Amino acid sequence: MTREIVVVLLGVCVLLLPYLGVPQTMRDTLLGICGVLIMVLGASLRHARYRRSITHHHGELHGTSFAESARKATSVAPAAPTPQRAAPAIHAAKIRATIATSSSPHV
Repeated sequence: MTREIVVVLLGVCVLLLPYLGVPQTMRDTLLGICGVLIMVLGASLRHARYRRSITHHHGELHGTSFAESARKATSVAPAAPTPQRAAPAIHAAKIRATIATSSSPHV
């Protein structure tokens, strides 16, 4: 029996199990087991399909996962030097001096 058929049969069990009159605890256990089996078989089927696609394409994935650019490389200009900022203490002293001169009383 193939894995695809097992997944279909587990789906039928999940569909019919609530209507078969099975006690609640046994039904919950069986539904949990069916769910885990469906997940494992689904992952197995996906992995098998991935391996088939690689071997079918001689070790390469289908599609364009990498495309080489035909353009020539352009040179990048060096970055302009950034101006040096004044130290925070000097900047604060300039602000204090400006405030002190502007707040003096005008006579």
